[in-house]
Amino acid sequence: MMFGDGLAIRDEFDNVFMDYRDESEVTPEIRWNDRITYDGTWENNLFNFFMKVTPKLTADLKKPFKLEGMQRIDETPVHKAVREAFVNLIIHADYLLDAGTLKVIKRADGFKFTNPGILKLPIEDIYRGGNSKSRNPRMQTMLRMIGFGDNAGSGFPAILSAWENEGWIKPELKEDTRLNQVTLTLKMVYANEEEMKEDRNFNQKNERSL
Repeated sequence: MMFGDGLAIRDEFDNVFMDYRDESEVTPEIRWNDRITYDGTWENNLFNFFMKVTPKLTADLKKPFKLEGMQRIDETPVHKAVREAFVNLIIHADYLLDAGTLKVIKRADGFKFTNPGILKLPIEDIYRGGNSKSRNPRMQTMLRMIGFGDNAGSGFPAILSAWENEGWIKPELKEDTRLNQVTLTLKMVYANEEEMKEDRNFNQKNERSL
């Protein structure tokens, strides 16, 4: 599943689908601006999916000019957080369910990561950090060995910290036990901007009810 021939993987795991969509500039006529799915142009294993999609996710993120010695640093905590969210999608997915989609959506105001399977820890424990219960520990080890993924229990708090430092609204982790899937939404929307929007909507509703 992680490496190897795409056709052989599909024969063994024909229940799992990988889908990336860039919806950052959609219109009523255009459903997506870019898409990576099974189209015969790439060896569709998890590693290739991760390596093809990650640069597209982070391409538009700001890269402030920073030097360490003579080397330019092109990554920020936000870059790392988005990549960590993608790693979590892979290592926590349940590949044995009857059907499921590893779905990665890029939008103008953020990202959405959806994987099949339910959480193995309570949501409050995940937000708190310090504990890890990967559904696919071998995949986690593989990715960590090539430099992707934080230490056990520190990945999600790193995402929260990156978003908090930017002043964006808190990442939202949702579990849907009916559909057997988990979705992480990372919105690059300032918290006070969201509060102002909620206040406007509340006032408009009150005005209509008067």
